[in-house]
Amino acid sequence: MKVLTWNIRHGGGSRIPAIAAAIAAHAPDVAILTEYRTVAGRVLRDRLRDAGYPHVREAPMVARQNGVAVASRWPLVRLRRRSPLVPAHRWLEVHCPTLGASFAAFYGPLEEHAFDSWWTSVRKVVARRVKSPFLLAGDFNTGLSVVDAPRDPFYCAHHFQALQDLGMCDAWRSQNPGARDYSWFSIRGGREINGFRLDHALVSPALTGRLTRAHYSHAERKAGLSDHSILIVELDGRRAVTA
Repeated sequence: MKVLTWNIRHGGGSRIPAIAAAIAAHAPDVAILTEYRTVAGRVLRDRLRDAGYPHVREAPMVARQNGVAVASRWPLVRLRRRSPLVPAHRWLEVHCPTLGASFAAFYGPLEEHAFDSWWTSVRKVVARRVKSPFLLAGDFNTGLSVVDAPRDPFYCAHHFQALQDLGMCDAWRSQNPGARDYSWFSIRGGREINGFRLDHALVSPALTGRLTRAHYSHAERKAGLSDHSILIVELDGRRAVTA
C-alpha cells in the first residue's frame, strides 16, 4: 500500500494538469491533499479520475477556502466527522474497505488560529483510533523542535509529540532515523533560507510494523508545482487487485 500526501498550494490553479500527472506518476493507492479548493477541485477530480483515481472525498468548504480531500483507486466511505473543534474544511476521515484501513486528512493551524483547541480535539480522535489501522496525514504546520525546524521551541511541537506519545508513529522519522529533510522552505530574494518539515504521516501501531519506506519527493516543489514537497509512505500487507 502506498500513500501520498501533498499541499498543492491554493487549489492548484493552472498547475492542476501537472499536479494530477505528478500524483499519478508516483502511483499511490491513496492521495491525501491539503490546500485543496472546491472549484479548482472539479478539474482536479476529472484529471485524477482519468489517471485511475475515481474515488474522491472532499471536506465541506466554500469557494477559495483551503481545505482537504482524499483521492483513491479504491472506494472510500466517509466517516462521521469526529474532530469538532477543527474547522470542517480542514479535517476529513474516510475508510477504505479494500485496503482495510482508515485515513484522516488534516490541515494544521497557524498561530492566528485557536491552535490549542484544534490539537486537543485531534488528540481525542487519535486516542480512539490508535488501536485500529489508521493513518493521519497532511500539512500539520508543525514538527519537532530543532530537528524539523530552526526554532526551539517550534510552534505547536508539543502537540505533534503528544500524538506520538499516544502510540502514533512518525512514518518518515521511523524510516530515516537521524536524518534531516524539509518539506517547505522560507524564501528570501528567490533563495531558500530556512527549511521546515511540516508535512507528515502518522500511523497507528497496527500499521507501524508494515512500514517499508517513507521519503519526500522534492522535484515537484523545485519545478514550481507547489511550495511543498510530496511525502510518500509505503507499507507491506494487503493490497487489492480489483476494486
